[in-house]
Amino acid sequence: MENISRNLEKDVNKLKIPEQEKRKKRWTLLMIADNGKVVMLKGYKFFLGGLFALLLTATGVAIALSYLYMNLKSENTHLIADSSEAKQQVDELKDEMDLLMARLIVTESKIESIHAEDPPPPAKKDSAKNDVATVTTTPPPLAKPPEKVEDDVNQTSNIVEIKNFKVFRIQGTSNLRVRFDIKKIAPDNEAISGRTFIILKKKGDPQEAWSILPSVSLRNGIPALKHRGQFFSISRFKHVNYKVDNFAFAKEYDTGTVIVFSTTGEMILKNTIPFKLESAVSDESN
Repeated sequence: MENISRNLEKDVNKLKIPEQEKRKKRWTLLMIADNGKVVMLKGYKFFLGGLFALLLTATGVAIALSYLYMNLKSENTHLIADSSEAKQQVDELKDEMDLLMARLIVTESKIESIHAEDPPPPAKKDSAKNDVATVTTTPPPLAKPPEKVEDDVNQTSNIVEIKNFKVFRIQGTSNLRVRFDIKKIAPDNEAISGRTFIILKKKGDPQEAWSILPSVSLRNGIPALKHRGQFFSISRFKHVNYKVDNFAFAKEYDTGTVIVFSTTGEMILKNTIPFKLESAVSDESN
C-alpha cells in the first residue's frame, strides 16, 4: 500500500519557498491640513538639493565679491598714501625753491652793497716829478635809488575777478575781518585753484608801512613766498574770509590790494580797491 504521507512530505520538500524581497527604504514627507487631510509631497529631495546648491553658490559669490572688495580697498589706500606723499614732496620742493630765491635775493643785495662801498683806486706815483705822489680821486658811486614799487598798477585777468571787497573791525576788539568774493569768469567748465594775498595800506605810503595777509615778506610789492597764500578752489565763485585777531590797526588804511596766484606760482590777478574801514558787532553780523 502506498504511503501517501511520505510522498506528500517529499513533494513539500521539493518546493522552494520564495525569498521575501528586501524593500528599499524611502522617505516620504507628509503634511496634514487643518481639516485632517494628509498630503504627501513627492520629490522634495530634489527641492532641498537645489536649495542647498543655490545656497552654496550664493556663499561662493559673496566670498569672491568680498575678496575683490578688500583688494580694491587696499589698492585705494595705497594710492591715497602715495598721493599724500607726492603732495608733501611737492610742498617741500616749493619751500626749497622759495628758500633758494630768498637766498638769491639776499646775495644780490649784498653784491650791490659791496659794489657801492668799493674804495677809490690807490694813488699813482709819477716818477717824472721827483717821486711826488699825485692822487686822482674819483667820486664814489652814487647810491642806487630804491626801486619804485608800482602798488597801484592793476593786473587784469580773464580767469577770475574780485567783487564785494570789505574790511571790518569787530567792535570793542582789535580783531580784523576782510571779506570778498572771487568769481570765475573763464568760459570753460574746469575748476580753478590758487592762493590769495591781501595788502592793506594807505595810498602813497612806502612798502614798509604796508600790512600783508597772510604775513610774508614782499619783493617789489609782491609776496615772495607765494605758496603761503590762502588756498581756494572754485567752479563758479567763493566767499573768501580773512580773520586776524589782535591786529595792529592803522586807521589810515584806505586801500586794499588783492593778489591771486595760480597753483604754479604765476600771478593771474592784482586788483587794488579803495575801502572804508567798517565796524561790525560780531563775525555773524555781516
